[in-house]
Amino acid sequence: MPPFQRDYAWGGEQWDELWQDVVAIASGDNSASTHFLGPIVLQDLPGRGRERLVIDGQQRLVTLSVLALAVISRVEVMAEQKGTPDNKDDLERVRLLRERHISTLDPVSLRLRPRLTLNRRDDSFYAMRLVDNELPMARPRHDGERRLFDAWYFFRRQVDAKFGPDTTSEALADFLTRVQDGLQFIEIHVEDDDTAFVVFETLNARGMALSTADLVKNYLFSKAARYGEHDLDLARAGWERVIREVPSEAVSRLLFCGLAGGAQSLTEKRVYGEVKRLVPDPDDVVPFLRQLEESARLYAALDAPEAELWSDLPSPPRAAVKLLQLLEAEDARPLLLAAWRMVPPEDFGKLLHQLSVLLLRAQIARVNTGETKRAFIEAANRITNEQLKRPAKILRALRGIYPSDDDFGAAFEKLSVDPQGRHKRLARYLLAALERKMGGAPVSEDDPQVTVEHILPVNPGGLWPDFSAEQHRQDLTRLGNLTLLEYRLNKQVGSAGFTKKAEVYAQSHYGMTRAIEGEGWSPEAIRARQKVMAEHAVQIWRLDLSGE
Repeated sequence: MPPFQRDYAWGGEQWDELWQDVVAIASGDNSASTHFLGPIVLQDLPGRGRERLVIDGQQRLVTLSVLALAVISRVEVMAEQKGTPDNKDDLERVRLLRERHISTLDPVSLRLRPRLTLNRRDDSFYAMRLVDNELPMARPRHDGERRLFDAWYFFRRQVDAKFGPDTTSEALADFLTRVQDGLQFIEIHVEDDDTAFVVFETLNARGMALSTADLVKNYLFSKAARYGEHDLDLARAGWERVIREVPSEAVSRLLFCGLAGGAQSLTEKRVYGEVKRLVPDPDDVVPFLRQLEESARLYAALDAPEAELWSDLPSPPRAAVKLLQLLEAEDARPLLLAAWRMVPPEDFGKLLHQLSVLLLRAQIARVNTGETKRAFIEAANRITNEQLKRPAKILRALRGIYPSDDDFGAAFEKLSVDPQGRHKRLARYLLAALERKMGGAPVSEDDPQVTVEHILPVNPGGLWPDFSAEQHRQDLTRLGNLTLLEYRLNKQVGSAGFTKKAEVYAQSHYGMTRAIEGEGWSPEAIRARQKVMAEHAVQIWRLDLSGE
């Protein structure tokens, strides 16, 4: 396998599918006696005899090798359980099966060496543990090694279940022979790296499809490898620094967000092509990875209000980061990654605050998400082209998705947020901000002693005559029906009637909760309370878009 190949990545779904295929091959049914496993792309190595680089097909070949090792290990166990000379035939079968399926005999050292050489991270485990049948007692920590370990045990369990305790070494050898004879591939041989990657990009049709991140990594490593092992090691180290910042499954999205500001009309499907345009030569690899690492650091920090990165800014924007996190504001990331490179550090925290307010208003007023996404990417392009450098100008460029006070207020009056659903943290945030404005009590939405109380309860019983079943469904999660309440007081109210609740509310530290009084609670009372909340919300979350 080329050194830039990804680690072993197959899992249970792929193993099970392959096992079902090979069982069908070995069943003796002529209709299933062959099975096509797709194309394998091999690159010739001048001066290396019959050795080939596996450009595409790594996962299939490695998995078939592990399957064969699991079968052979069962034959070895059978040989060990028999006394000499009864085990002579079993030992001979082990030797022949290994030579045919796993290893070749080196004519110089007369040692068996694996037919497959995996990438650097997986090869030692494969050669020293699986091939030598010396599996560790505990699962390895590295992902690729752990999947190889799990694959061996998966196939060994399948072999034991299929053949049972009374099988023979002849039956196991016949099974492997039938599988080998029945599998079919198309071999595609390429002569150089450029041809290899044209084919590689289009032929990953079976198994776990490569993500954009996999394609980009392999492309960068192949470019770096042209200058030798040292440059390849630098590229590997750069990639490792990127995935230390963000999980590997998020790298494809990071690439899109990082590149969207520099490319017109970029789509996630075109990210790989854009990387090839930006990194045409080996000299471009390390600078590209260095910039990607910087983007990854910010990308990760946007999910972590307490990240060290924010401490480097003059005014750490942790509250704004927390709000963006609550809003799940993924569409703003292309703009933020572009601004991180172009906007002065003293202005970046201000920009984060302004964007968090804009996004809150846009989400509550239900601004079209397609418009929002386009506006952020267009602004990111203008930032990258140095047309926008200051937060005020960036904000003006986004005014098309900034709801007016009237639109935001009207939407806020109708807002429902389920405090027990996926937006429960947002409900706490909104109520805490409103309490600081309306009631004056200092409150943190992260305080575990602060709870969100339904005034009209989830289970009203017969104590709330002003609410029909339909009215209860409509009004239960309206913001006007929610309030902050200390945990100790919340335990006292439960599903009590309004009179009992009002007595407890009067003991609360929170002004918005003490203000809930009167002889009853009705749909009209909820709407009146939420109208007041909306008037305050317009003032709390307001931006001035008139300045330059």
